[in-house]
Amino acid sequence: MARFGKRKSLPPKIILVLLILIFLGFATGLQLPFFKVSQVEVRAANSVCVDPSIIKNKIGWQEKNIFTDSFSTDTILKQYPCLQNIKIERVFPNKIILILEERQSVVILQTQEISPPVNLETVLQIASSSATISGQLLAVDNKGVIFKNVGQESSQIKLIFLNQKFSVGQTLPESLISIVLKMRDKLKDFQISVNTLWIFSKVIVANSPPIIILDFNERSSPMDKKIDIQLTALQLILQKAKIDNKELKIIDLRFENPVIKYADNKK
Repeated sequence: MARFGKRKSLPPKIILVLLILIFLGFATGLQLPFFKVSQVEVRAANSVCVDPSIIKNKIGWQEKNIFTDSFSTDTILKQYPCLQNIKIERVFPNKIILILEERQSVVILQTQEISPPVNLETVLQIASSSATISGQLLAVDNKGVIFKNVGQESSQIKLIFLNQKFSVGQTLPESLISIVLKMRDKLKDFQISVNTLWIFSKVIVANSPPIIILDFNERSSPMDKKIDIQLTALQLILQKAKIDNKELKIIDLRFENPVIKYADNKK
């Protein structure tokens, strides 16, 4: 019977040299012109504020290696605040696809300049009037980012800041946006339709009617709990007014004992 000896394994040094050669061959192959970006396609995931062709012209990634080079969209995102994200897809062998995602508006910001000194009485007069408020309209997302101008009125809830100026690219406190959305949903549950909230000196005024005044201090901790307490008090007041068949005019929830004014001017 023939006997076969054991197959000798390669020495470790030879294996190491072979691995290095394989790696170098692979790396050299990746650097071939075949893998340099020659096509850039820009798509929109939704209705975006920027023409995709403009982004394509600005990106400047031609001649980059699809495997070994890095691709960053930070500059584009800073230049266009309306874009929330840009997804990058690599397509073998030399194509890059960019997918633009626009921020989604949750509230509309409006600024209004008034000549008299701003105080709560002035705010209540303006909020309770039927006069149309003029001023720039800006879209704000759930992170508080002001990301574009809005050409016309929207069905979304509106925030009005008196004698303050804002511009695209600025950011409102995220805590404020969270509280505004919570208020909108809670008031809707109470069958109160609110389309405008006035922000004034740590106070939020809702033009329901009734006019609702809440204490708001973004630095207060925990602010959410404080708002919850005020909204709970509001619910009880609304229930009692319904039972008593009384029409509410103003509800001031800033105090431990809320101040209530009825339509017949009686407290």
